[in-house]
Parts: sequence; structure tokens; C-alpha cells
Amino acid sequence: MWGISVSERTGMPRCRTATVQISMLLLTGWLLMTGHPVAAQPAETVAPTAISIRPWACPSGLPPRVQCGRLEVPLDWSDPTNPQSVSIAYAVHRAAGERIGTLTFNPGGPGQSGVDGLGFMLGAGPAAMSLPPEVIEHFDIVAWDPRGVGYSGPALTECDRAEVAMGPMPQVGEVPWKQVASQYAKRLAKVLRACVDANPGIAQHLGTREVIADLEALRDALRVEQWTYLGTSYGTTIGMAYARAHPDRIRALVLDGVAPPSQTILQAAGSQAPAWRAALGSFASVYPKAATLVQPVMDAMDTTTLTWRGSAFTRFPHQDDAGSLYQVMRTYLQNERGFTALRDLLTELGRDIDEPPADEDSSAVSTFDMPVNPVVSLVMCSDRPQRPTYLQAAALADRAEREGITVAGIPTLERSLWCAGLGELGRPLDSSTAPIELVNGALIVNAVGDIKTPYARAQVAAGQLPGSRLITYLGTIHGLYPRTGSDCINDAVTDYLITLRLPAADVTCPIAAR
Repeated sequence: MWGISVSERTGMPRCRTATVQISMLLLTGWLLMTGHPVAAQPAETVAPTAISIRPWACPSGLPPRVQCGRLEVPLDWSDPTNPQSVSIAYAVHRAAGERIGTLTFNPGGPGQSGVDGLGFMLGAGPAAMSLPPEVIEHFDIVAWDPRGVGYSGPALTECDRAEVAMGPMPQVGEVPWKQVASQYAKRLAKVLRACVDANPGIAQHLGTREVIADLEALRDALRVEQWTYLGTSYGTTIGMAYARAHPDRIRALVLDGVAPPSQTILQAAGSQAPAWRAALGSFASVYPKAATLVQPVMDAMDTTTLTWRGSAFTRFPHQDDAGSLYQVMRTYLQNERGFTALRDLLTELGRDIDEPPADEDSSAVSTFDMPVNPVVSLVMCSDRPQRPTYLQAAALADRAEREGITVAGIPTLERSLWCAGLGELGRPLDSSTAPIELVNGALIVNAVGDIKTPYARAQVAAGQLPGSRLITYLGTIHGLYPRTGSDCINDAVTDYLITLRLPAADVTCPIAAR
């Protein structure tokens, strides 16, 4: 009936031709989904993009039992008469035992490859990255790359990761955040506009609304009744958006390190300083004595340069320094494994607080390169129509400084200015906060000290998913299942995936023993 015939066991087509024309029934579904009036477009005048599915040689590194394919889908799902298409690369690993369902996932980004991540999930990499054996045994697992990412087409040009200068910023004293934000925004705008100008078609159609339409087409093409969905970081945005659009197609939903679609860019940026404070709270729970030095050291470094391992230790990265407070805190706070090193650093710096620094240069400034992935901006700014100004960004960074975490002003600017120089892109994501009703609820997992996806976002998601359960991890790791090694987290998530049993109440999990 659908014009596509796919083998349940292999995921490969039994199609009669290499290109398979969609049926008019599917076309009607498109029109209804996108709000186009069906009656206004006579069937005989419509020449929709053909959807085709075909085998594809899997990339090296995937187990032999994995089979891969490509699904051709419309470039613009809001206009099915547009003949342009994109190619979605996917890979299927079949359940070895009694099959429960089909699990799919997105590892985050935006910009990360699900196809490349499949090997790790199947045990080809570190043990902490592998799914539990019972999940691999009982689920077909479908990996896929979002459009324009990894092995999916079209390949983007002039959109490679870039380094954009942040600064100059004084190493001591108040930071002129307006000036810093203005200059960074101008430099970033050149990088982002070059990417858009080089990809005038696809750049307008990378947003999550297009991605969830691709995911629904993949589900239909592979004849999957319902997805068991596991999303990490940006993958949670996809998961929540897909669940809102197609709640009946979700068997189970796990959101790990949450970025809800309803959150604006400024809200995301404004959560950075509180997230850093929460991460320091996690550190304090492990090393309470060293934690008493955190604020004195940060305050001291706003007025002077300290010494670490015999060399000048500055507030912001600098070419001639042994290190900077921003670098070490951003590194050590993202994983509890860095807490011991942070303790040792604070202990040494604490001894130096009351000592005059050697060869202090109060006029020293910092200019350093901020890594930028233009694909992140194209997706984020397609999803969210707001375009924060550099003045708004500067105000948030200034607030972080006034709250005593000056170094958190940098990630605050970084997130505030994701859309610098970009005009309107694509179709904004549904930012509704109305409840998403799922038959089997959802399981939400987040570290209380996660500085990438702050814990408050997980609470927002829990409020939008009635009947869900929230697992709170007392550490700082971003993306918890299964990589923390926490039985508290892993057992609850695995049990839900297999049995659909949610914990009786919200769960708090201690930092996993190392």
C-alpha cells in the first residue's frame, strides 16, 4: 500500500525498482502533517519527491551482522512538491534473542554520527560505552545520521569546525563584556554566514522539525511499529519533539542530559553560571575542605595573578601561562574523575592567595580561540527564532561576574551568540510547554552538576511529561547511561527499556565509585 516493501529481518527493500514512488496515501499524510490543504492540490498536479530505500555498504568498524542502507527523503518536508531530496544513512543490528522491539538513539551534538556510535554501543569500544547485553540481545538497534551529518547527505561545504577568537579580556579587574561580546559576535558571524552562503539549500533545512520528519519516514520505511528511543544531550531535543509530534509511535522514551525544545537560547545561556555553581556543589560533597577555597580563589583571581607549579596562573587562557582557571575548571568540573586534580589545584592556589605574585602584570590581556561547529548554530538557530543581541549576551556574562563566577561568563557568551549574523532559518521547533502524553511515560536522567545541560532543564522536561520519573545523579558527568558505571542509573534505565517499568518514585543516585 505504501509503495515500499522492506524485509523485517534485514531492513533492506524488497522493492521492485531502485527508486520507489510513495503512494498518494503517504502524500496525503504529508499534507495533513504540514498543514497544507489536501483539497487545494489536485493529485494529478502533484509531483512529490520520491522516497527510496536502498542498501549501502556499512562503514568499517561496524560488526559484520550490521546491515546498512540509505533513505531518500524530501529536502523540505513542508513542500512535498519540491523535487530536491536528502539521503539519510542508517544501520540496523538485529536482536540475537527474543525480540522485544526496536531501539533507536541520537548521541547528541548537534552534529554527532549515530552510525559511528553504533559500534561503541555494541561493544567495539570502551566497556562503559556499551549497552547492557540484555538490551543488545532483545532489541533491534537502528542507528542513523541526521541530515547533513556524518554519512547522511548532502555533505556541507565551508562548514568545518573553526576557531574563533574570544577576547581580548583583562586578566584582572572587571571584564568589558560588551566589547568582548561585540567583537566575538562579529568574528563568529563571518564563519556562520560563510557556511550558509556555501549551502543555500540544505542550510535552511537542518532543523529538528525536518529531522523528526526524517525519523518518522525511517520508522515507516523499516516497518517499525514503535520506537524505543534513547536520546543524549541534543538527542533529547529530538526525542521530546518526536514524542510531541508522534506520541503513539513511542514505546519508551529515555532522555539523558536534557535540552528541552521549549527552552530559548537566552534561557540556555543564562543557566550557565548556576550550572557551574551546582557543579562546584557536587565537588564540595566529595572534598568539603578544598571546596572552602573555591570562592576565595575565584575572588582573588579577579584582582591578581596567582602561582601554580612555579608559574603564573591566570584567570583566562594565555599563551605564556602554565594554565588558567577557566580551562581547569571547565575540564575538571565535567567529570568527577577530575575532582582530585581540582582539589590539589585549589590547595596550592589557596596558599598563594595572601602572597604578592611574582612579576605581576596587571595590564595582561587574554585572547584565545573558541572552537566552533557551524552545524550546531544552523540547527539551534533553525529551531529557535530568537536572535539574542551582543548586549543581551554581555548582560548575562556580566551577571555571572557579579555572582562571583567570572570565568562562567565565557560559556555564557558562547551560548548566547550561537546565532550571530544569521537571519531566519528553516521552520522553528514547536516550543509548546503543554503536556506530552505517553502511554508508558518517560525516564529522565541528569547530573545535578552537569554544566553542559544544567539540571534545571531536566526538571522542565519532567514537568512536560506526566507520569515520567526523574533520576538525579549527584555528580557532574554529561550523558550518564551507561557510561557512569552507576548501577543505580543503569539498572533503572535497563529495566524500563525491557519491561517498561518505571521506578515507583523519582530516584537520586550517588556518585559512582571509581
